[in-house]
Amino acid sequence: MLKALLKKQMTELNRNFFQNRKTGELRSKKSAFGIITMFALLMCFIAFAFVGIGELLMASLHTVGLDWLYFFIMFLLSMLLGVFGSVFNTYSSLFKAGDNDLLFSMPIKPGMIITVRLVGVYLMGLMYCLPVALPALGVYWFRVGGSFSTVVFQLLSVAVMSFFILFLSIVMGYVVAIFSTKIKNKTFVSVFCSVAFLALYYFAYFKANALIQTIAENPDYYGKKIKSSTFFLYNLANGACGNIGSFFISFGITAVAFGIVIFVLCKSFMSIASRSSYVKSKKVKQAKIKASSLKSALLKKELKRFSTSTAYMMNCGLGLIIMPVVAILAFAKQDAVGGILNELSAESQYYSNMMLLAPVSAMCMICTLNGISSPSISLEGKNLWVLQSLPVSEKAVLEAKVNVHVLLNSIPAIVSTAIMCFAFGQNILNIVLSCCVVWMFIWFDARLGLILNLKHNNLEWTNEVIPIKQGISVLFNMLIGTVISIAMLALSSLALTVLNISVYMAIFVAVFILLNLVEIHWLNKKGVEIFKSL
Repeated sequence: MLKALLKKQMTELNRNFFQNRKTGELRSKKSAFGIITMFALLMCFIAFAFVGIGELLMASLHTVGLDWLYFFIMFLLSMLLGVFGSVFNTYSSLFKAGDNDLLFSMPIKPGMIITVRLVGVYLMGLMYCLPVALPALGVYWFRVGGSFSTVVFQLLSVAVMSFFILFLSIVMGYVVAIFSTKIKNKTFVSVFCSVAFLALYYFAYFKANALIQTIAENPDYYGKKIKSSTFFLYNLANGACGNIGSFFISFGITAVAFGIVIFVLCKSFMSIASRSSYVKSKKVKQAKIKASSLKSALLKKELKRFSTSTAYMMNCGLGLIIMPVVAILAFAKQDAVGGILNELSAESQYYSNMMLLAPVSAMCMICTLNGISSPSISLEGKNLWVLQSLPVSEKAVLEAKVNVHVLLNSIPAIVSTAIMCFAFGQNILNIVLSCCVVWMFIWFDARLGLILNLKHNNLEWTNEVIPIKQGISVLFNMLIGTVISIAMLALSSLALTVLNISVYMAIFVAVFILLNLVEIHWLNKKGVEIFKSL
């Protein structure tokens, strides 16, 4: 039975290589070979990148006798990548696997199910940590060499590290499983966690190179700091250098931690895996329900569609978070912005005026990331007939899709634009005109996305990610919006030689108003006809 379950688990892990999840059909041998080759090349590329990091560290650390610090840094990077690769897979594959109910109904011991699931989690973490760990060992063997016993201890240290990654993945997956049964709105929690992880990842990415360079330049100082503030990782790294005592300390810590988490998991696995989401009981109160207006009902329907889809929010609403972040950074760095403007003013007044257009151009470009209207028709899918059969006009339906785009973008975009313009030292008139340009651009972008989706829609999708991430209308809307945003800044090279910056922005307000009128006419005529025929 265990052999059969392991075979099934391996098939699930490698399903993407051999099966097209969109259609459910098996891939051809050439297609499967191509995907496997591309994945292998990606892993080799990651490994090659860490070879360079290993060379940099080895050149500065080995000469001062701090080999353990080299392994400390490389093993830490390996653990971070390993946990990153497996933690998102732990909860879904361990506690919420699609065949859990089927396996629970069969005469299979829970311990066997747990073992099979953990094998999958372990292999996923191992696959991501080895492209860092193996180059670390390879660089060390090439530059330093090593006896048979040293090589053995280094390989065993990698094995210990892989099980510690499994321990961390189980703990994180367990915490997510506990909280998932207590949380009512999982969509916003998923979006929040995804954004927080992305922010943490990019912060670590941009800081990692500088941190490694700093440690390489001051190895003695940071070596003492790390040695005094860490215990497990220090002993793991020191064990890789051949210290038997340190190796067994790291092995013992991993064994005890892994044993405890397995014990807890065996005791609570069945209750968590079979538990349904928590629903808090509420007393029913009688109240009068007010009927919503037609526009309000359609707007609420579109807002609910956006707020209940993690994929929709993450791919078509990420700019809503970027806007205030950029504005706060510009406001916090006013001195730096002022210094840049003064330098440009000293060089040429033209460059100074051009920089004053940067807030408008940047905010319009960020708004193009929020293509909420561009997949809105496609997302109706096979249920589009329900919307078409309602006693509402097609014009009202299309307006609701535009209005939700404008509603979600307007407030953060206008407030952020005003803050950025203030940070750039603009006067009140230019701040007002900048906000008007951005607001008119949002209306234009909303209607443009809807027009493109009416012309290029996909109603036959099996996964909503397809129209959101692979839709032609989404891509074209983003490209057109980006080109216009850049052109707004680039055309100033000619316009600002003869026009005042306020007049220049007023012209763009008028241009966007004219474009919006053209879009409104098209939607009310051809747009309605296309919607009826879908």
